[in-house]
This record gives sequence, C-alpha cells and structure tokens, in this order.
Amino acid sequence: MVNLDSISTGLLQRSAGSDGASKSFMTLLYWLYDGINLDYGSKKVKKPARKLILQSSSDSDSEYVPTGHQPIIRSESESESSDDEDSVRGGSPPRPPMPEVSVCSQAPSPPPFSIPISLPHNFPIITSQPSSTIPIPTPIFFEATTTITGCCSAKCQHVKHQASVSERLNELQGYLALESRVMDELALKTTQLKTQTLKLNQANKELEALRSERSVVKSSVGNVHSILLHLLEAYDSVLTILVRHHLAEKLRPALDILSRIEGVTESVVSPQHGGEEKKTSS
Repeated sequence: MVNLDSISTGLLQRSAGSDGASKSFMTLLYWLYDGINLDYGSKKVKKPARKLILQSSSDSDSEYVPTGHQPIIRSESESESSDDEDSVRGGSPPRPPMPEVSVCSQAPSPPPFSIPISLPHNFPIITSQPSSTIPIPTPIFFEATTTITGCCSAKCQHVKHQASVSERLNELQGYLALESRVMDELALKTTQLKTQTLKLNQANKELEALRSERSVVKSSVGNVHSILLHLLEAYDSVLTILVRHHLAEKLRPALDILSRIEGVTESVVSPQHGGEEKKTSS
C-alpha cells in the first residue's frame, strides 16, 4: 500500500524552501496526491483535507497550516455499509445519500530520481602551500611578446651585421684597387728594369769589344814605336831626337784616344834634348 502521508509530507517539505513557481507546482502535486484513493487489496485510505498557505514569491519562508476536519466524502459502497450498520444497531432513520463528487484519479508519479553522493562531514582547510609545486604554464601573450622581441633583436643584429659586411667589402674593394695600381706600377718598373738590363748587357758587350780592339791597337802601336826607336838609335843622336819628337806629335792623338777609353791609363813618352826621356801619365 502506498504511503500517502510520507508522499504529501515530502511534497510540503520540497515546496517550503522554493520560490513562487516551484511552490505552486509542489502545491498542485500535493493536492493531486491528497485527492486520490488507492486500493491495493486492503481497505481504502481516507485522509483529512489539508490546506497549504503560501506567502508571496518575494518572501523566502512558507507556512503550512493544516485545516480542521472537513466533511468526509463517502462513496455509495461506504454509505450502504454505514446504513447496514445503522439498521443492525437499530435505531436511527436512514441518512439521505450524499451527493457524489467526482475526483480525477491519476496514476502515482514515480519518486524523484536521486543519486547517492557521499560527502565528508569536515572539509580540510588548506592553510599552507603544498610541498610539491605544480608548474604553471607560461601565458601565451608572454611567449608572443618574447617571440616578437627576439625577432626585432634578430632583425636589428642582421641589419648591423649587413652594414658591417658592406663596409668591410668596400674597404676590401679599396684595398684591391690600391693593390691593382701598385701591381701596375710594379709591372711598369719591371719592364723598365728589364729594358735597362738589356741595354746594360748590350753596352757591356760593346765595351768588351772596344777593350779587345784597344788591346790590339795598343799592342800594334807599341810594336811600331819600339821598332822606330830601335831604328833611330842606330843613327846620329841629333837626328834621333828630331825624329822622335816628330813621331810623338803624330802619334799623340792616337794615344789620347786610347787613354780616354774607360779604365785605360797610358804613358806618353816625349823626347828631350840630351837623350833624356820624360814620362807623363794622363
């Protein structure tokens, strides 16, 4: 048998702490449960009528006021059984039948579904930091700021490095241009030196040729001069002096030419009176 008292009491308790709409809905459910008579093979259950007085929706408290006993509505079978009991008891005239009141019977709604949850009675209060620190992820805006800063610094460094490289390349180009000028001048000097070397070699060859010719002429002049002296000594001394003086005047230009040759010194013999000879070097 369904316990209507527990159901109605639960509905009243549910409607006590709710707002206006919830209270109205719970009141309606209460009246539906209160107006139904269920018979599951036992005697019918009769409940006195109850009245739920609800305050305005602005008030958070509600008050349940049970009303006095209202006239109980009996069905035909109950009235017949009561008439039979009265006739047996003997006495009183039969009561007029009570008007029937139609009550809409509805099927009992299932109880609300509830999930059992076990909660601790005393919640621990954390007053100190946990021993193990949980790593906090870095905010994304901080990472974005760091990335932008790194990009800007990298761009600045790239610009500075590019400027330094360009400056260094300009300096190297200047050095290369200077080196090219020096190399051109060096090549010119080398060409001139080679030309002068060739000229010097040619002059040395000519000098060697002149020296060889001078030695030949010198030997020839010396031979002629000695031969003439030997011939003149055989004659008179006076004649010999005159002839030697004349030969010295004739041979002097040739001896001067020989003496002007570089590195050549030649002694000239000039005749003197009395058979003396004076040697001069030029």
